[in-house]
Amino acid sequence: MASWTRLRPVVPLRPLLSPQVQCRELRVSAVALGSASGKKGSSGGGAKKATGKISKKQYVPPPVKRIEPHSVLQIDHELTRARAYDNLPIFAPAELTEAAVGRSMAFPSDKASPNQIFGLPKNLEQEFLHAPKPFSIVRRSTLDLLGQLDGLSASDGSSQRLVLTGPAGCGKSVLLLQAANYCALNEWIVYYAPRAVEWVNASTEFSFDYRSRVFHQYNLAASALSRISQASRGKLREIQLSKDVPLPGGKAGAVLKKGTPLEALVTVGTKDPALAPQTLVLLFEALGEQTQYPVLIAVDDIQALYNTSHYRDPQFKLLNSYHLSMPRLILEYASGQRKLVSPSNLWPIAKDTQFSDLPPVQSRGAVVGAVSLSDHRFPLRLELHEALGLGWAGGQEPDAYEKRSKSLQMYAQGLRSMPVPPQFTPSEAAALVETWFKGRILHSGLNDSFFHAKYAESNGNPRELLNRGIIDTMTI
Repeated sequence: MASWTRLRPVVPLRPLLSPQVQCRELRVSAVALGSASGKKGSSGGGAKKATGKISKKQYVPPPVKRIEPHSVLQIDHELTRARAYDNLPIFAPAELTEAAVGRSMAFPSDKASPNQIFGLPKNLEQEFLHAPKPFSIVRRSTLDLLGQLDGLSASDGSSQRLVLTGPAGCGKSVLLLQAANYCALNEWIVYYAPRAVEWVNASTEFSFDYRSRVFHQYNLAASALSRISQASRGKLREIQLSKDVPLPGGKAGAVLKKGTPLEALVTVGTKDPALAPQTLVLLFEALGEQTQYPVLIAVDDIQALYNTSHYRDPQFKLLNSYHLSMPRLILEYASGQRKLVSPSNLWPIAKDTQFSDLPPVQSRGAVVGAVSLSDHRFPLRLELHEALGLGWAGGQEPDAYEKRSKSLQMYAQGLRSMPVPPQFTPSEAAALVETWFKGRILHSGLNDSFFHAKYAESNGNPRELLNRGIIDTMTI
């Protein structure tokens, strides 16, 4: 019979665990076995019954030794360095000098900035999605517009009603956003409407008001009141009513007394949106009568207010924009029918009132709009085109028999065009491309041939340069 020899297992010469870990394993195993068998262990000379629980005295973990990074791990690489966006100067009045032309500046990111409270135009919001933070290029036209606004804030009684014009993509919306941020930082009271198209595209509720004989847009007015209050940074609590004001929606004879802060007036409209349109009118009148702070009304897509809206009346007929409360209010300020210092009896204006019959009251503030040519549903109307004195290209000049609206001519009267350069200068374009490149957005290397090729492709147009020179490089 064959004998079988039992082979002993091979024991490794070096233990798999460190001595400290082995001691901990043995200690835990002893406690667990003692609790299972009911045996008594000795600790400090006295017999104690094991409870099966490990107390803090029984298990003390060893101190953890931190591993200091080796010098080899401290890599100095482009991907580990701070991006250029982190070092961009903030768009501030003190920085906007002649030396700032052609430089990139980041918009303020605090919660009280206009771009945070009022939002951004749709095209800018899409472009800023690719950037870590919103920024812009300071141009010569930037200093020209801000210089005119500085002259208004320093004067005692003057007003400006400007419309930024130029070809599509030349930077009108960016320039208007720069003006709104500049005035907010310069102690102005700012109302910025980045998407006036939403006032006329039938996207909000509306209802006919028999007293004013216009269609009220309650939610838009309530939103405007709330945003103006947030953007004012407490200024509405300092400004007081200069006279007794009838309380909107109150009982007959109920008034807000003279000396009441404007914040109380805003609260009336924000608590009850049905009273918001009337409250907004009273707020603008009160802001025009005060002399503590200048006022800026900035409206993008202003040409949409001169088109027929997409709203319909009960007879299913399209409504003109001036039959809606929000466009009507802005159109009256843009045309000078309502001044920032205006008598309260101008609302509503009598049907037979002519523009020349209105009192010539001066104001301390500005109404600045920007024309958008990207939305073909609301093009630039003939009445606004002629009021701004814009030229005609390619023989498109209409004849004298072209039908014109007298109402739109009245609302466009007195507006002044401020052309925006259609092209970036080479230094401005270089600042834009260089900022995106330093932010590690470009997938291509930056050199002179790349820059000049993209500048020629876009013909210097800011939007085309951004789309063809930068965003197109992200596509595969």
